[in-house]
Amino acid sequence: WYTTVEGGHGIWVYHYDADGDSLVGTKVVDLSPWMSSYGVYGGAIGDIDLDGKLDYVFGSRDATPNAAIFRVEYQGAQDQVDDPANWTVSVIDSNYADGGRWGILGLANVDDDPSLEVLYTSSVPAGGLFGEGPMPIVVLDYNGPVEVGPWQKVDINYTYKGAVDTLHGVHGIVVDPEDKLWVGTFYDSGKIYVYNSDETLSFTIDSVNVKSPSGNDTTVFLNWCRGMTKDIDGNIIFVKTGFIAKLDYKTGDILDYLYIDYSPTNPAVDDEGYIYVGKVVGVSPVDVIDPSTFEITQNIVLDRAPGYARGIEVSPDGTRLIPGDLTSGIHKLLVYETSDYVNYFIADSIDKDNQGQPILLTQSVTIDRFGGDEIYWISQDNAYSDDQTPNALVMINYKTMQYGYVWMPDPVKEGLKYTGPRGAAIRSDGKTVYVGSFNSGLVFKYEIDIPTALERDAKVVSGYKLEQNYPNPFNPVTNIKFYLPKAEKVELTVYNMLGQKVKSLINENRSAGYHTVTFDASNLASGVYVYVLKAGNVKLSKKMTLLK
Repeated sequence: WYTTVEGGHGIWVYHYDADGDSLVGTKVVDLSPWMSSYGVYGGAIGDIDLDGKLDYVFGSRDATPNAAIFRVEYQGAQDQVDDPANWTVSVIDSNYADGGRWGILGLANVDDDPSLEVLYTSSVPAGGLFGEGPMPIVVLDYNGPVEVGPWQKVDINYTYKGAVDTLHGVHGIVVDPEDKLWVGTFYDSGKIYVYNSDETLSFTIDSVNVKSPSGNDTTVFLNWCRGMTKDIDGNIIFVKTGFIAKLDYKTGDILDYLYIDYSPTNPAVDDEGYIYVGKVVGVSPVDVIDPSTFEITQNIVLDRAPGYARGIEVSPDGTRLIPGDLTSGIHKLLVYETSDYVNYFIADSIDKDNQGQPILLTQSVTIDRFGGDEIYWISQDNAYSDDQTPNALVMINYKTMQYGYVWMPDPVKEGLKYTGPRGAAIRSDGKTVYVGSFNSGLVFKYEIDIPTALERDAKVVSGYKLEQNYPNPFNPVTNIKFYLPKAEKVELTVYNMLGQKVKSLINENRSAGYHTVTFDASNLASGVYVYVLKAGNVKLSKKMTLLK
């Protein structure tokens, strides 16, 4: 619904009151920045971007900019339609002609892609009410604003060197300081296989003799491997359901161990030697093991942690934590950061590149760090799908903000059904990389020229992005991050749930790129607030929660 009476131009949502006797309206979209005399002109409803939610597309008369076509998108739950924070409005076309009454004829799929196109025209000739000549029907192939990220794609030079060995359910892989390759296997007949630097088998470890939790002598078999890494001394950290062990990399002897009550992810180690272990189911809380005592000294609770993962990784200084994510349909990774080593908040995500393209193409099983302080390798595995082409190691370089792919071998050429990676490790030469593959039971060998300092391309696709504030909930300070595709004037404003302005954070020209603004709510009461970004013809909003 729309109105031009008191309250200004806008979109209104109506519902019956509690008695069911009369309709009550709520203004959910304010159109006054674009319209002053005439209102909405024509319109159509449909899911133009195929995101499962209806869009309202409409035209205008005498709008600013001229001949503007608008799209209103609802982003909330079904029972929150009267909340203005759940609605966004954007101009998706404008300045087609001078004057006219521009209305929507309909939404239709008129080309080969699955999204809908917007068909519109003017009921009068452009240039005035009494101009001559018919107006054309304009077909707008609307793909929506492109959400971009900071990552730039680079090509990685690599050579596949074949498979080292055929095992049974590879689920852990590490290279020790002597360039011996350690491989852990999952199934009950499994064990740890240790290969010399020439890739001949050196020895195997099928069990260790330790004390049980009750103090009795017992034997723990090293099957059911859930992952392996090495500590700062080069010794091997092995994890399986219920048990974590530290093994001497020279002899394979047990050096220390710890009983746990869950199925662990592949562990990670920071430069201080602290060991981080999450849960396969739920990931959080992540246990931190003190290397001096080999005991759990901290539990890191992660907000919105993945439901399922095989591994986690941590930055050298322990301030950044990245879990894998096997959640169905989720092809991005949340990045958690801390300043006090106690509270870890969502600070970033590995999602879209600077061209708006997705970085991760399928599920992210686990993640390793090697080849540089902040170079991570995500095991991207399409599991048991018939399509194995997305399988790859995805390099993420946090120093250069670049990424690239090392694709797994062609299953057809290699006579394989599955090739998905599950962990990787590098030799001391800095280029020989071994990749474990759980589903194929193989260890693949690559030679990789790891890019570390390539010049970034400044080209960025047009698009705007307003990120969720972090931390959220907050007390009393939080950060708001947004992205601009070009330099322009920006307004960032905070409102309460009554629509009243609480604080103007910025109202100035900003350069293209990412910006972070700090919001101090010391003088505000606890509650939910809305922050709104306006830039050009774009208006984006999100909610945040202040808890005191």
